[in-house]
Amino acid sequence: MSERNASHLSKYKLSLSPLDIYNHEFDKQLRGYNEDQVNEYLDIIIKDYERFVVILKELEGKIETLEALVQERHVESRIEPEDPLSQMQRRLSDLELQVFGERRDGKKW
Repeated sequence: MSERNASHLSKYKLSLSPLDIYNHEFDKQLRGYNEDQVNEYLDIIIKDYERFVVILKELEGKIETLEALVQERHVESRIEPEDPLSQMQRRLSDLELQVFGERRDGKKW
């Protein structure tokens, strides 16, 4: 079992990996289960389990992306909006530039 799969097992409190299921050996008894049926059923379980691991990894990636986006938006929302007086001063400066080509203090923009 890879270290990456081991981390998923512990993170989600899973007992078995797909490889654990595949490698498990059952004791044989005189009136035991049909070995072929057991193996076919375990193959289905292994495939489902492998798919679940893939789904978990995909969802973890999406969660990380969304958490980063939320954090980014949270930071953006903390930017103080421009107060009306500053906004008016900026607009006047822009207008002066368009009309006169320079600022009130005579410097070029």
